[in-house]
Amino acid sequence: MKHGGKMSSNAILVYPETKVLRSGKAKCLGVALIGGVFTLVGWWMIRDGHPMGWFVLLFFFLMFCVSLANCLPRASGMVVMPEGFAVRSLFRAWYCSWQDVEEFGVFSAGGTKMVGFRIKDVSQYKGARLSDALCGCHGVLPETFGLSAESLAMAMNGYREAAVRATDGSS
Repeated sequence: MKHGGKMSSNAILVYPETKVLRSGKAKCLGVALIGGVFTLVGWWMIRDGHPMGWFVLLFFFLMFCVSLANCLPRASGMVVMPEGFAVRSLFRAWYCSWQDVEEFGVFSAGGTKMVGFRIKDVSQYKGARLSDALCGCHGVLPETFGLSAESLAMAMNGYREAAVRATDGSS
């Protein structure tokens, strides 16, 4: 299945050589706490007669709900397998084969370091050209799973190189 495609929750199987990276609960709980506090601020603004309070309340309540949902088990994470990697974010999963990836690298978006990757054949992936124009990569991992962006990019490049070598050696 291609990047951006849909995948059933049963499609991710764990083998002995599989690495499972989980999302950090502290970060999503911290974001939920911030969302909850500002939701209360919006409520107080509405009580005091400020119409902008509705925007504040709705925006931060949505932030609160999404953050809590992302904290639930199996809501997010990444599985690194011999044939590729699967990423789950807010219960939606996508898969990318190592054979499709050219390289992983670190880029900065809004002051946050993230791990992006370039793919070999962009014609197979929707939005890859637009993503490349915006941030210089074709795809992005949704988070760093408790690692530094540099460490995760280096590890992903290592997994990719090992998988490509194993495939080339078995041909």
